[in-house]
Amino acid sequence: TFLFLADATGHGIGPALSVTQLRAMLRMAVRSGHGLAEMLKPVNDQLCADLPGNRFITARFGQLDADGRGLESLSAGQAPLLHYHAADDRLEVFKADVPPLGLFPVLPAAKPRRIELAAGDLWVVLSDGFFEATDPAGEELGVERIGAVLRRCRTLPAVEILAELRAAEDPAAVNGKLSGLAADLESADAQPTAPQREVLAESRAGQPYHGEVIRLVHKADIQKVTLQVHVRLADPDGLLRPEM
Repeated sequence: TFLFLADATGHGIGPALSVTQLRAMLRMAVRSGHGLAEMLKPVNDQLCADLPGNRFITARFGQLDADGRGLESLSAGQAPLLHYHAADDRLEVFKADVPPLGLFPVLPAAKPRRIELAAGDLWVVLSDGFFEATDPAGEELGVERIGAVLRRCRTLPAVEILAELRAAEDPAAVNGKLSGLAADLESADAQPTAPQREVLAESRAGQPYHGEVIRLVHKADIQKVTLQVHVRLADPDGLLRPEM
């Protein structure tokens, strides 16, 4: 099983297409039988030729053993990488193996890192947005706090661990950065305890609602640069209905 995570500089359709291009090249390399180290140079050469000088892509590639007991990992600028060892409750942190792709025409020689996975271990690869996200107190999550979430949730399925990591972020911190808002709307009788925010809706142009962001859904529209959240409205009216 081939594993892949990439993060391109910038926002919008351009960076998304760059990652799509990288994914297509990797699929062809894998189907041609190339190993992780072999595919790195031709992929980097092509991205250096295609990307503008101020653009690059961080990426992490992995090859999971058929029995799931280990993997080979190679990271181009994607870091930190986390290995939680269940046997001794230890978090091991790895740096990237080489610089990001498309940034330098020549990459240093790299050998895939061998990761042995014991029962209960977690191998965690996250984008930098998780590490730089802030909690409700305004402090970055960082490696230590993400590690604490992994320890607390180590027996949960991966999708639930990811949800717990997202829940550790501060919804209000991202609310003001959105150029648009696609919201599941929820009426509430209780008075919101968090600072209220303006919620724009096409159905009531020029008359924003007011409410409290209660949860990130993390569904994004890369063309509109929007992020979906759940909102508790303080002043709902008949134009809006909660989703069932």
